[in-house]
Amino acid sequence: MAQFLYQIDVLPCQNSLKDIYRTLETKPVETLPAPELAKKVSEMKHSLKHFNDHAVKSWFTTTGTDYLYNPKLLANAPLTELCALLAHLLNTLDSAKKRINAQFKAAFLNRLKFFIA
Repeated sequence: MAQFLYQIDVLPCQNSLKDIYRTLETKPVETLPAPELAKKVSEMKHSLKHFNDHAVKSWFTTTGTDYLYNPKLLANAPLTELCALLAHLLNTLDSAKKRINAQFKAAFLNRLKFFIA
């Protein structure tokens, strides 16, 4: 069972969420120069450090992939699942790009905006 889904204290602070949102919103992440991309990914990973364990990988395998293939599900996703999803995608950036639905980024940003507005 993914206990992180029920622990509010593992969530990043509001400022970190805003930084993540701004980073993802500004331009396609993959178009950033390599050093800048590495820095941004590192910063986001640090903000989501509590979401980098085996439970997240297990959750992603059983549930998280649903969000990739059906971004409409993101409309009601809890913040903990958004963070877990992003943490997993950052850790598997190269392979994740091939699996992400075209509407995923917009749906993800819309849902994340709900938590920072």
